[in-house]
Amino acid sequence: MPSHPKSCQLLAQSSPLPFLGHFYFELRSKTCRVELAGCVGSDCGPEQAWTIAQKIHAQLQEVSGDNSLALIRGCWEALQTMPRKDFGPKEGKELSLLMRAQDKEGGAISATGLEEIWLIDTAGTQQIANANTSESSHSGLPEHPPKALPFTEANSRFVGACRGQKSDAESVMRLLDNPGGTS
Repeated sequence: MPSHPKSCQLLAQSSPLPFLGHFYFELRSKTCRVELAGCVGSDCGPEQAWTIAQKIHAQLQEVSGDNSLALIRGCWEALQTMPRKDFGPKEGKELSLLMRAQDKEGGAISATGLEEIWLIDTAGTQQIANANTSESSHSGLPEHPPKALPFTEANSRFVGACRGQKSDAESVMRLLDNPGGTS
């Protein structure tokens, strides 16, 4: 499996502008880091979608935490205090977001607005969540922070599919081998 700098990604959309509204950020504290891959404003124009992503990024800049769970919780709290109008015309109802945080003890993921989540680790590729998984299938920005799901393997990578999108293990691996197909 080729190495890839991102451990948390979303699949591109099936549309003429497959990355419209997609964003990726990485935040670090002294003891841990969190990666956020998301999509919001995909029904807006490119400029408005970019502006929305930049507002989300700005909101998350001051988040800190001593461990992966605290960092995830801080991200959710920051997003939940952001004015809904800053999420665009749908006020965050279409937000898809996958967070992957890691510290020296292990890590955790947390998500919203996803159809599927795939785990890629030394055991292979497996789907770990689908549209019926309550922890990740909320529609858009949730009212309360979703649960965090722990992982122990440091090299674990996670790929999410936005609501309405489906994939399979072969397609996920093919896209990871060709990073131009993911955000």
